[in-house]
Amino acid sequence: MNRGLKIFKATVDFKPLIGGEKEVCIAYAKLPDCRPASPWHSVEDGKLPQAGKDCIFSYQGKRYKGFMYKDGALHFDDEFSPMLDIHEVDYWMETPELPTE
Repeated sequence: MNRGLKIFKATVDFKPLIGGEKEVCIAYAKLPDCRPASPWHSVEDGKLPQAGKDCIFSYQGKRYKGFMYKDGALHFDDEFSPMLDIHEVDYWMETPELPTE
């Protein structure tokens, strides 16, 4: 479920005490969307990495460098890393390019 849908569902049953309170709550809920975009992508939102592209994956508070196969299985560069499917991790981000200068 994406963030917009979560905000909508949370406000459906909200009973404001005074007029306009519901709109203020929605505006505050959307406030994080005004910040600069994070390089991390949520697997829950359905945004998956391109197969074969080097990425960093977050799993149980640890980060692993690797890539995703076409079938969704993950390959990590660490010899002792767990064998996981893309839907078992929470977040991923593309490996950033280092400056050339």
